[in-house]
Amino acid sequence: MGLKTVENPQPDRPYTIAFTFSEFTAVHPVTNEPVFATVTVRYVPGDTCIETVSLKRYLGSYRNQSMSYEASVNRILDDLVAACSPKRMTVAGEFAVRGGIAATVTVDTASDGAANS
Repeated sequence: MGLKTVENPQPDRPYTIAFTFSEFTAVHPVTNEPVFATVTVRYVPGDTCIETVSLKRYLGSYRNQSMSYEASVNRILDDLVAACSPKRMTVAGEFAVRGGIAATVTVDTASDGAANS
């Protein structure tokens, strides 16, 4: 699924864009049952911004994919950084309770050097 971008109207001004996608679903790699999460993307754009409809379709494409919480959140960050080269980005997945445990996985470009802060 291709992520589309649009030109940043203020590339010299640092500002934050935040998206919250409350309908994220994937398949648990051990139980093959669905997992549900809210995925939040916060970033300071570079020259381009992520186009919202393509982001929704991209996140929706995980519905039938089998991967761990950690793998999915890290992959989302990697794909979004590759698409728009932000100055900084954070992706958080807040996964619904399974077996009595809720999980939140957060990854940030500042921790891996994937983008300039």
